[in-house]
Amino acid sequence: MYGNAYIDPKDSRDTQEEDPEKLKIFEDRISRGEKIEPRDWMPTEYRRQLIRMIEQHAHSEIIGALPEGTWITRAPGFRRKLALIAKVQDEVGHAQLLYSAAETLGKTREAMINDLISGKSKYSNVFNYPAKTWADVAIIGWLIDAAAIINQLANSKGSYGPYCRALERICYEESFHLKQGHSNVVYLATGTQLQREMVQDSLNRWWRPVIHFFGPPDSDSIHSEKLIKWKVKMKTNDQMRFQFFDMYVNKIHELDLKIPDPELEKLPDGTWKYTDPDWSEFKRVISGDGPCNRERLAVRKKAEDEEFIAVWKELGSPTKISDRIGLTLRNVYERRRAIEKKYNIFLPTKDARFTLPENRRRATLETEGYVIVFSDAHFMPGEPSAGFNALLKLIKTLKPKAIIANGDILDG
Repeated sequence: MYGNAYIDPKDSRDTQEEDPEKLKIFEDRISRGEKIEPRDWMPTEYRRQLIRMIEQHAHSEIIGALPEGTWITRAPGFRRKLALIAKVQDEVGHAQLLYSAAETLGKTREAMINDLISGKSKYSNVFNYPAKTWADVAIIGWLIDAAAIINQLANSKGSYGPYCRALERICYEESFHLKQGHSNVVYLATGTQLQREMVQDSLNRWWRPVIHFFGPPDSDSIHSEKLIKWKVKMKTNDQMRFQFFDMYVNKIHELDLKIPDPELEKLPDGTWKYTDPDWSEFKRVISGDGPCNRERLAVRKKAEDEEFIAVWKELGSPTKISDRIGLTLRNVYERRRAIEKKYNIFLPTKDARFTLPENRRRATLETEGYVIVFSDAHFMPGEPSAGFNALLKLIKTLKPKAIIANGDILDG
């Protein structure tokens, strides 16, 4: 649905270290309209920016399903409910296509999801605003999907083969989403006075995020020239924004809805004049300080935890879980401990040889006096070691209330 990646102007890399001969061959291929495939040579910066763009697009599909998904149970009527269920299902499917495309560039899906949850990776600004009414679902489905389709149709003609092929399939399904959203808006805009007021209020609240969606003005987008030369992006932010105005301003007016921008005007040169939409707000929201950032990521975090718990219950083996979800064995154990602590649950392994009963694993000791804990004794037949003799002397001296042997008692 939502594939316009934001690139921080401060985060730039130089391509001067690339092999100039290989770089020329690469750029000549792109200028001839050839597709770059995963096994082909590509500049490091090209790979990096593609990962960033496709990853953000995938995250936006996942997070984008959340505000609409909350309305499935409240959709007005069975037909609307079915259409919304299908739409949300499509968005999640689009994310899987996009994560697969990004993986061909060398970043694992697990790493991408971890970066999303930690806040390191960004996603589209528009999904950090609340969907307060059914009219919000209508506006999202029409105008935000329309903005996304403009972006995706352009980038489907880009240079990286796996991403282009994923976008071609996604755009077919997005056309259905657009019709669903438009149908909803038309129904509300031609309905009762209350329905008209509701959809107008929604348009008022979503107009600024829609303008933000395309990214900062070209004058502030220092990466655009390089990305367009390499056909990572096919149009600039302003070109896509103006195309959106060309296609949808009149359609909004036809429904007798008022666009909340008195300065919006098409200029003689084909560009548009519009009110400054407060780009500082865009940067705050895209950086994690929007009205719903924490709420959206909390849902995603909970879903990840639930998925891990389900996989653990199915497999019960840290090694098998590591293979299944692509985490290192150490990270599997760390995540298990964190989830057990967070939800106050116990995740046992299925191999009884290495599983302690829960009452032993969670045993606590409440006593007054000395407690001696030792480990790694590695007892062997024969003469006692100096360390063992010291332990016995310490026990006789302190007379502890408890002695705990903490593993590795015997060799052999």
